[in-house]
This record gives sequence, C-alpha cells and structure tokens, in this order.
Amino acid sequence: GFLGAAAAALGAAAGLAGASVMRGVEGFGASSRIHTTRLLSLGQDLPVVIVIVDSAEKIEAFLPELDELITEGL
Repeated sequence: GFLGAAAAALGAAAGLAGASVMRGVEGFGASSRIHTTRLLSLGQDLPVVIVIVDSAEKIEAFLPELDELITEGL
C-alpha cells in the first residue's frame, strides 16, 4: 500500500495532533535515480513527504512506528 496513507492512519491512531502527506512530481533519493511523473515506468515510485504536527516528545515517541513502515528511501 501507499506509505503516506499508512503513516497518516498510524499517526491518527497514536493520537497525534495532525499529519499531511504530499506526493512529489519529481525527485531522487539515495539511488540518485530520477523518479518522475513524465515517465510511466518511474511514475509509480514518486517521492513522498510526510509532515507530522505535535509536540517534539510525541513525535519522537511515534518515530519508531514510522520507521517500521519505511523499507527504502531517506
């Protein structure tokens, strides 16, 4: 499934104040390979940014759960 949806659901279940998930139209990560919507073959592996809003303590406590979802990327 989509990482952002899973992260948002976990954040809501953890009682965090808020979260936003944004999918990028182009970017690259650790592999230095460009991911873009312009190429159909690469359009399924687009960058994702997850912004979580709450106190630093609650976010720090939530990070281990988020780390379990991330299998690749930065």
